[in-house]
Amino acid sequence: MVDDKVRLVKPGKTYFGAQGVAYGSGASRKTVGSEKICMNILPMPSGVHPVPHVHKDIETIAYLLEGECSVFHGENLENETLVKKGEQIFIPGNVPHTPYNFSDKECIWIVVHSSGDDQDELIPMPELENILSKIKRINYKKMKWIIVFYQIIMALPEGEIIFSGLDLGNKFIKTESILLESYVSQNECEKKLVKFKGKNKISEVATFYSKNARIVTDYEPLINNNRVVVNAFQCLQIK
Repeated sequence: MVDDKVRLVKPGKTYFGAQGVAYGSGASRKTVGSEKICMNILPMPSGVHPVPHVHKDIETIAYLLEGECSVFHGENLENETLVKKGEQIFIPGNVPHTPYNFSDKECIWIVVHSSGDDQDELIPMPELENILSKIKRINYKKMKWIIVFYQIIMALPEGEIIFSGLDLGNKFIKTESILLESYVSQNECEKKLVKFKGKNKISEVATFYSKNARIVTDYEPLINNNRVVVNAFQCLQIK
């Protein structure tokens, strides 16, 4: 049989690039012998960004398979392009850039370069990290997460359900300043909420405004002959 050099790349292997992040190995010079193109997988947890860098005379096309991610580009990273699931971004050679996952969920990129290896002609630009730090501070000032408290009341025997409305909780709960604090991400907020409520876990429920609202409730509802009261806590994003 004549070897036509067609090769299959299976998932599971990773490598750490000069960009400062871990990639899933795809088709490249090292794995299949390609010389003019390569493709790799870049998973980015919340809050992660590679070191700003440039690919000398090498073009980049990246497809966002999952999540949402900002890409900063330009001589001083002055331009921002928000990429959403299913969208692609093209970056010409010699343009400084880096993606930054400001969202609360992991994003996954499929990254293609016009060279046999994504490390070819790669020039890290750590001097731009200070600019990213400023961008991070500005971005996190735009949105924040808070813990809110509300009550769900069911009148007996009519079965009428009444919501007390949202509150920061300081009128109802004597505790540390947790309910007056703000958090930069949903994940951070919910970790504090679960810790605050002991062994109670986050539950996903359907509500009048969301099919998958994430709440924490007290262990036992308050019950008497007239009503059932459930105390609920939730992380909400505000501007």
